[in-house]
Amino acid sequence: MLFLNADLDLHMTDRSMLLVAWYFPPDGGAGSQRPNSFARHLPDLGWDVSVLTRKANHPRSRLESRDDGLLEEIDPRVRVHRVREIGPMPGVFGRFEKNISSTAGPFCRQLCEQVAEHAPSVVVISMSPFVLSNAIPHLRDHSSVRIVLDLRDPWALDYWPTTSRGTARAQRSLMIKTLTQVDGVILNTSEARKALFSELGSHLPKDFDQRTSVIENGFSAHDFLKPVSSISDQLLITHCGTFLCEQLGFRRSIARRMKDRLFLHSRGGIDRTGRSPYYLLEAAGLLKRTHPEIFADLRFKFIGHVDDSLRTCIARSPCPEKVELTGYQSHPEMIGNLRRSTALFLPCGQLDDSVRELITPGKTYECLASARPIVAALHPGDALDLINESGGNYPCRPCSIDSIASALRDLHSAWSAGALRDPIHRDPSFLNRFDRSHLAALMSDFMDKILELPRVGCVR
Repeated sequence: MLFLNADLDLHMTDRSMLLVAWYFPPDGGAGSQRPNSFARHLPDLGWDVSVLTRKANHPRSRLESRDDGLLEEIDPRVRVHRVREIGPMPGVFGRFEKNISSTAGPFCRQLCEQVAEHAPSVVVISMSPFVLSNAIPHLRDHSSVRIVLDLRDPWALDYWPTTSRGTARAQRSLMIKTLTQVDGVILNTSEARKALFSELGSHLPKDFDQRTSVIENGFSAHDFLKPVSSISDQLLITHCGTFLCEQLGFRRSIARRMKDRLFLHSRGGIDRTGRSPYYLLEAAGLLKRTHPEIFADLRFKFIGHVDDSLRTCIARSPCPEKVELTGYQSHPEMIGNLRRSTALFLPCGQLDDSVRELITPGKTYECLASARPIVAALHPGDALDLINESGGNYPCRPCSIDSIASALRDLHSAWSAGALRDPIHRDPSFLNRFDRSHLAALMSDFMDKILELPRVGCVR
């Protein structure tokens, strides 16, 4: 028995969609909430939606915290099919995602079988993991279904992954091959779309620009309907999400670091330590020496996965006594903490000055909707553009102690003057662009467009 609810009626209509999501509730995080939000809103727009995902109790990494509260947000009209089996798929390219490729074989097989049996109008594959692309040639050869990729990450164009040069070349080739086999591609930032055409445009079909769309991540308006109970009397700065402190090298030997430097590389220069609290806490330490009155008021709350590298980073900081670690919290608890905080911390890595960031952190949109000021340690890109456009925030350089300390000084000045006691007003027309119901409408329009275009490989 492969599916928990395989006895359900799987009748499909002409606007039927199979949404393929490796990450789906009860998985926590933006990678799960995005496909679930599409599945929740698309039935109201006339779509018959089914979801193919993994079993609820699959083994989880630190980036896949379980959040059973998200199960309540699954629309009862949506049929959710959960693959129980795990195992490899023969011939699958897996060096880039070897842990996932060792378990994704039955998932890819069931994707092909579902399409063959129920013939949906459109298959939307949420990626990563990119190993799911190995099912696309079979779908193309054995069905007439339209295939759309929802690229939550920019794949081989991403600056973040660290791989061997051979793996990077293979992933680039696989990405090009896959893009030429699908009917449409959704990207979640404008910068990612620009990079796609700049880097790979010469390899893509001539009408590919018609077959792409940008649909950003967002927030659920219903999460913010209730009035916030109160805002902290302290200067409390909250971060939600998983820090990547292992990049700081506290637990890596010199030999391991040298080996990584020799054999691994990124697409471009990047300082990943910006995704840790290191610079924030060091900036607090700088204020401890230069502005002790500001330091005395600072408090930090970190909500998310806690591991030894995070504990070490905090313990070695100038102010471990200032930090509260809560561990992972359910989505409603996390939203409540965002809204009650004095300010929020939104970090990312530091790239070369010659390039713009292709990724917007998933929490950006909920941070904006929370109506709290954001200490945004971001490299230039779509995320920083949003922070500047929305106003009331404190942008700074990701890996600069001085820049973050300056932002904290400005934040403290506003707080001392009483300017942060009430929620920040943000233009409703600005926020509505990122309401998940609006984003689902954009997706519906794009799917209708894809159904009107000739199927890739066919001439109308």
